[in-house]
Amino acid sequence: MPAADGAPGSAWVLAGDAAHTVHPLAGQGLNLGLGDVQALARVLDERAYWRPLSDAKVLRAYERERKTAFALVGNTTDALQRLFDHPNTLVAQARNWGLRGFDRSAGLKHWITRQAMGLS
Repeated sequence: MPAADGAPGSAWVLAGDAAHTVHPLAGQGLNLGLGDVQALARVLDERAYWRPLSDAKVLRAYERERKTAFALVGNTTDALQRLFDHPNTLVAQARNWGLRGFDRSAGLKHWITRQAMGLS
């Protein structure tokens, strides 16, 4: 993002593991990093010709896009972790029933896999 001192031409961008704090349970570190690179390359390529690479507006577009992508992964991972850590046996039974249903649903599994790989 733009440098705190506001000096023209000075900016930094975080990508990959440096940009995201995601639980290893997600197994999404590489996918998020590749998505970061793809989004940053696209945003920089599509910027107005007169805007420098360090332009705050350009870099904020990248930041907004990646925050949205990360929110889905982060929130899903957090919910799954809480679901598996829940001490109530009824919750565990409902979780297991839902996972068995998910395992039998080829279409839903395929869609979720594509989402996780960023191929929506």
